[in-house]
Amino acid sequence: MLDVSIRIGLLNLMAELRSTAGVSFLYITHDIASARYVADKLMIMYAGHIVESGPTESVLANPKHPYTDLLLGAVPDPRAPLTVGVEGDTGEPPRVIDPTPGCRFRWRCPLVVDECHHVTPKLRVLGDGHTAACHVAEPDIEKSPTPA
Repeated sequence: MLDVSIRIGLLNLMAELRSTAGVSFLYITHDIASARYVADKLMIMYAGHIVESGPTESVLANPKHPYTDLLLGAVPDPRAPLTVGVEGDTGEPPRVIDPTPGCRFRWRCPLVVDECHHVTPKLRVLGDGHTAACHVAEPDIEKSPTPA
């Protein structure tokens, strides 16, 4: 946790080095806004596994994994009205030591299906460079030219 002015200065320096010197960074954070500012590509992890990755704007504009949706929903919106008693995230924390087969997010997932309890999902391509490890994630529909 850095002071806001120091954090902005550091992020600006990282962005400048990336564009002028071609430097790459592995930036690990829970702060989606700062990741968006500095990253070309995002990798979202849950319980030690990559659950989604791809170009930053693609992942944030069109999340494919329910955990990514949950993270984006947790970002405070200063323009939103204050609410009381809003239902939030529910479910069990992941079992990271000696986990059983299946999706590690299944206990918290609103989209869980039977396969999630038995088969650990593998990363699969769902769009242009956009991957997700989810049994129910839908691929992007390829835009084909309309017939004349």
